[in-house]
Amino acid sequence: MFSGFENENFYLTGSLSSIIDPEKHRNDCFRQFLNMQSMEPLELVSNLTPDNLFGKFCMKKFLNVVHPRMEESFFGNLEHRHQIARGLHPRSQFYSLFLKFAKSVWLVHRLAFSFDPPLSIFHVKKGVDFDGSYMDSLNSVNMIHDVDNTVASEANALQLPEKPNPTIVGFTVMPGFRVSKKAIVRCQVYVMTAAPDPTSNVFHPLSAPSMEHL
Repeated sequence: MFSGFENENFYLTGSLSSIIDPEKHRNDCFRQFLNMQSMEPLELVSNLTPDNLFGKFCMKKFLNVVHPRMEESFFGNLEHRHQIARGLHPRSQFYSLFLKFAKSVWLVHRLAFSFDPPLSIFHVKKGVDFDGSYMDSLNSVNMIHDVDNTVASEANALQLPEKPNPTIVGFTVMPGFRVSKKAIVRCQVYVMTAAPDPTSNVFHPLSAPSMEHL
């Protein structure tokens, strides 16, 4: 849903108004942000004028985000996609819920481009170590993974105290935003415990580094 957020209109058009007249564009974005808050999403998309970017945004994102197989599994057909392809907005509960989410994303975008400079967006990739300075965790994990400390041969391996496995990002739920060089809105992530390394708590004397390398 946030793909294209860095552009002034999610790449829906080739407009350069944020470059040609940045102050006017900031004011227009903030005015839209204020005006749209109290309006129902279906009311916003019912305006089928060519400059209704929000309506185009909803159509484009639905086709990109909702996979045809997902839609077919929900409804047994692809009628939503067929209607959208004809420039229509389906009047279903599912699409109404989608419009509410799309409106939230659009409002954040309008607000972001009301700043000078606009807020920049960021997200973290799967497997990155969790950092509370930039991320909020939506779940909790057991920091110490339950592993079997039994070694196959005590003659070839000595047991060391178990160390907690690092908490890493499973996936980003909501992106974060950089407001300024010193202020950020932390992204929300789902975290998990990194898979244990079976050799991380085992010391092998035969493979230990020689003193000259220490």
